[in-house]
Amino acid sequence: MRTRTRLVLLVVAAALVLAGCASTDALNNTKWSLATLAGQPLLAGTKVTLGFADGQLTGSDGCNQYSTSYTVEGSKIAIGKEIISTLMACDEPIMQQASAFSDALPKAVAFKSDGQQLILLDAAGNALATFTASGE
Repeated sequence: MRTRTRLVLLVVAAALVLAGCASTDALNNTKWSLATLAGQPLLAGTKVTLGFADGQLTGSDGCNQYSTSYTVEGSKIAIGKEIISTLMACDEPIMQQASAFSDALPKAVAFKSDGQQLILLDAAGNALATFTASGE
C-alpha cells in the first residue's frame, strides 16, 4: 500500500513540475495584422504585420521587415528596444506610419487578446495598437 501511495505522489509531483515548465507565452506562434495605431486606421494600401515565435517578434512595418525579441508572462509583455530593420525607402506618409509603429512596440507592457484580436497596452493601460488575427 505504501508503494502505491509513493507512486501516486511521485506522479503528482512530476505533473506539477511539468506544468511549471509549460510556457506562459500565450502569443507564441501567432500572427497578426495591424488594424489601428494609436486609435488611427492604417494608411490605405499598407499592411503592417506582427508575428510571435519562440521569443522573436518579426513582421513588416508597412515599408520594411523588422525583428526584435520579446517575452511574455501572463498578460505582461516586454518588447526589445533594439529593433533590426531593413532600410527600404517608401513614400513619406508610409515612413512616418512605420516609424510610429516601431516607436510604439517597445512601449507595450501588457496585452489583451481573445485569439481574434490583440491589443498592445502602454503602462497607463492605453491602447498603443490593435491587431486582428492573421492566417498567414
